[in-house]
Amino acid sequence: MHETPEPGRDRLRYILSYWGLEIFTVFMAFCLLAAIIALLAYYDGHYMPEWPFEINLNSAIALLSTFLRAAIVAAVAEIIGQIKWTWFTEQSRPLQQLQDFDGASRSVLGSIHLLATLVWSLGFTSAGLLAIGAALVTIASLTVGPVTQQAVRTTPCSMLWDHAPATMPAAHYVPGSSAYYRVGAGMYQPEVDMKSAMIKGITDPGSQDNQVTVGCLSGNCTWPDWGTGVTHSSIGMCSSCLDTTKFVSPPDREGNLTLPDQDSYINILGGNYMWIGYSNLSAYNELFTEEFSAGAFVSMANFSMLMVSQAPCTSDNSTGIPKLHCPHRLSQDTNSYFDGLGDYIAASCILYPCLKEFNGSYDGNVLKEKLVRTTPAVFDDAEQSLEGGNRFSGIGNYTAIQSPCVLDDGTWYDINNQSKAEHVPGRTWTNVSLPDSGGMVASLPNACLYKMDGIFFRAMARFLSQELLSASCKYDSMQSGHLNCFSSWWLTPLWADMNATVSSVTKAIDSFAWAVTNKFRMTGLGPDVPESAGALTPRDAVVLGDVLASTTCTYFDQKYMVLPTVLVVICAGLLAWVILINYYDPEQPVWKGSVLPLLFFGLHYSTDPGTPGTPGLGTGSGAAGAGGTTGIGGGGSKDSERLARNMTFFGKSRRTAPELYRIQRESGRMWVRFKGGMDPGFLELGTKRSDPDAASARLLRESRTGRDMIVSTTAR
Repeated sequence: MHETPEPGRDRLRYILSYWGLEIFTVFMAFCLLAAIIALLAYYDGHYMPEWPFEINLNSAIALLSTFLRAAIVAAVAEIIGQIKWTWFTEQSRPLQQLQDFDGASRSVLGSIHLLATLVWSLGFTSAGLLAIGAALVTIASLTVGPVTQQAVRTTPCSMLWDHAPATMPAAHYVPGSSAYYRVGAGMYQPEVDMKSAMIKGITDPGSQDNQVTVGCLSGNCTWPDWGTGVTHSSIGMCSSCLDTTKFVSPPDREGNLTLPDQDSYINILGGNYMWIGYSNLSAYNELFTEEFSAGAFVSMANFSMLMVSQAPCTSDNSTGIPKLHCPHRLSQDTNSYFDGLGDYIAASCILYPCLKEFNGSYDGNVLKEKLVRTTPAVFDDAEQSLEGGNRFSGIGNYTAIQSPCVLDDGTWYDINNQSKAEHVPGRTWTNVSLPDSGGMVASLPNACLYKMDGIFFRAMARFLSQELLSASCKYDSMQSGHLNCFSSWWLTPLWADMNATVSSVTKAIDSFAWAVTNKFRMTGLGPDVPESAGALTPRDAVVLGDVLASTTCTYFDQKYMVLPTVLVVICAGLLAWVILINYYDPEQPVWKGSVLPLLFFGLHYSTDPGTPGTPGLGTGSGAAGAGGTTGIGGGGSKDSERLARNMTFFGKSRRTAPELYRIQRESGRMWVRFKGGMDPGFLELGTKRSDPDAASARLLRESRTGRDMIVSTTAR
């Protein structure tokens, strides 16, 4: 007697209970997909992560994509397994297609074969379209791993290295380790290493000895500019030159060409080809710029240069004989000999202490610096330390105030509020006369001040004016084109083999000032280190920056995640479609990919319109004995037992199809044994694991209406 069907909600719950594992599998597929996308999005534009056991982002994505494909394939395999029952329910089909469906649920090759079979047989029914979609998903799932790997793009990049900071030499105070010594009453000379650096600054300004040593372990470092455009600053030496060629007097009767400066002359007849010496610059006031005037006010060296040069001349080869045409004459003599000798140039320059502000980086072990601006360091006799502070010099310093000044807490201060900076441990302060304030004195942090000691200034000025930049150089043809500057031999490069220009000597003096600045940076002191600091006291004359280590950065190429997303969505859609078919068709068995129903219900040769819910009864056989009233064993008690057993597979849900879990439960109690030979098949042993008759049992062939049946001779 049949029971009344349960309400639709209970039936839906019943159907979902059979598909619970597949629903969970598809849910996990969505979770894995979301995890992959979230992981890639999180590390998009970031460094390649370093995880334990040498696991990287690529291996993590590969692992997740493997699980993702497994989830997709597992769900689709059961979907294909269920579709085969619907496929054969719709209409008569070749039995071989049962194997095609089974193969498709097991492998990609099987799915390809099923896809070809369905297309060839024009199986575009509801079940056919489901099967085609499931087969395509199985085939396309092969691409999940490679495609997700393509979504992880890598590019070389730099990362901050926390092991040690980058250091850039930058002196707040000179002299430091390279100072000066006394040579007489009120007379001083800079140390020998400073003299050597200045000489090399003229002869070879680009040498390694004139470069600063940057502390950068990786070879790639940066320094913050705090929005000012300035990464580091230092007390240094600045230069400025004027073109004073127009102030050269024409050659007199003796052939002398002179500047307004004392003892300045060259004479081509006498072989005097270059002169360099002191200049008070007063004759050149009309050329002064505001910058030049500010530097000249605190200059430690004023000097002029006058030299013979062929650079202003043009060459004429029209007559076949090379001839120079020059703007000026070197002699009053009209002899054509003097026409081809050349012309002259003159320049007047200053060297003065200044604050130099740079923007720099260290890239590929190469220091790249750009000079942002300079500020002259003016003499300040009011510069004295506060009570309890440190005193830098006994006679005042040449001091430049940096504005804006960024202290180590990252705060900007200009000249108007530097005195209000926070007092923190280790920060020292100094009384300074503020510029353009009518002599107003303020206490400012030494971190915003850049100073040159007054005595060191005088030592440098004496050496520059009296020794380094003073010479009268001669030339004659016996010297093989070389200029003889006698004891001032280091000045010869300025002549540039008689091809000097105002631009070339200006550049040479600027390179000299740059080399001296680098020496200051390497030997000077930090902002809060007193002059009397011992040799073992850290100079702290460095600016700290960031070390950038070469590494790999990742970025998320989103287009490669479209295919995995589509596959998961299609898989979910196929599952929902199959569940709806099971819900609306009560006669549709929910057996999925199980082979047990085939063994229990076998292959029937006819159908008997018997009691609803009863398997087709007729003459037929199954692999383990198909149910039939005239079936196995000639319709004896064994067939009745099987019929009664099969009836237990129908549950209270009143679905007119046996329930898989009941079949599975029964199969768990049954013991069978496979027999081969001419008529292979499974031998049922009941609920016994071992049957004494099983060893002697054999499968007999019995004819039923022209059909062969496999039966057991074992008496049960």
